[in-house]
Amino acid sequence: MFASGGAGPVGKFVIQCLRHISTKVESIASAGSTNRMGIVKNFSADVALSYKEENTCLTCLNAIDRLTCALHVPT
Repeated sequence: MFASGGAGPVGKFVIQCLRHISTKVESIASAGSTNRMGIVKNFSADVALSYKEENTCLTCLNAIDRLTCALHVPT
């Protein structure tokens, strides 16, 4: 699962929930600085990446076996 802004409160919540729910789902989280990437790693994200320095899409695709898309469509 990809958490954009993984060092923020919602991102940290998502990463921690994944750890408690399943060990089979990899957590990938992005952050805007090296310091915030450290925060993401401290919250047990499998992959931490900088959206300012890396190609987020390629990094995510290289880190996962299967891609499932979830879209929020307002009704």
